[in-house]
Amino acid sequence: MCEPTACFEPDGELFVPTPLANGPWAVGVLHGGPTGALLAHLCETCSGASPGSLRVARITVDLLRPVPLAPLRAEVRLARPGRKVDWVDASLFAGEVEVARASALRLRGEPLALPPEVDPWSRGAPGDQAFNGSPEDGQTYARPGDDVVPGFHDRGVDLRFVRGLPNVSGPGQVWGRLRHPVIAGTPTSPLMRVMGCADFGNAASSLMPPDAVSFINADLLVSLWRQPEGEWIGIDAVTRADPDRGTGLAEMALHDRLGPVGRAEQNLFLQAVRP
Repeated sequence: MCEPTACFEPDGELFVPTPLANGPWAVGVLHGGPTGALLAHLCETCSGASPGSLRVARITVDLLRPVPLAPLRAEVRLARPGRKVDWVDASLFAGEVEVARASALRLRGEPLALPPEVDPWSRGAPGDQAFNGSPEDGQTYARPGDDVVPGFHDRGVDLRFVRGLPNVSGPGQVWGRLRHPVIAGTPTSPLMRVMGCADFGNAASSLMPPDAVSFINADLLVSLWRQPEGEWIGIDAVTRADPDRGTGLAEMALHDRLGPVGRAEQNLFLQAVRP
């Protein structure tokens, strides 16, 4: 049997996930990274109502149900057309059941001349600090144990931790790059790379080791003020939680090698792992 070379294989109007898209929690359930990247592709390639290039500035992915390792049907619509701003909705269905959806805000950009004394990147916001190293300085991490399902987290993405590790409590910094295309035969866009990597914010900043507490995210929100350059996406993450309710929020500053590019958030369902 041939090894898969992409997370999804197109088959007519369907997207067929390969084992590269599997998540770590259960066999046959997709990881949020490739799911979000597929939805991002649908949103950014939807035709607008007016000519010109519109860039996704914000996208929210809701994981409504476990996304199965089964053919997925996509529905995309221009929810609100506009000349400078529009909104796109996209959904994935397993059979007739909607399993994930996305809503994207797209902006039409035009060059803007700024005086030389103005810093367009305006560094100084929380999370804009320098990383503790480049991807080449980072270390990999493999979760111990025989119960970890192979998939996107270890075969589909290359993660290099430069601050913290998933088994160490506290904020963390990790660089990530996709090892394979998201969709066979389709170039992987900067937005798709971001969506594939940003879903690891909860792992980069885990409150407790994953063998003690699971931290499954129900969504992923990404806002980009510029397009990232290059294959590496940096995540500077912190997780906060309400232990009385078992909920949390992973907040991320997103970077490329040049500096900050945007922000991301994941709402988390926290649960103690039974021995």
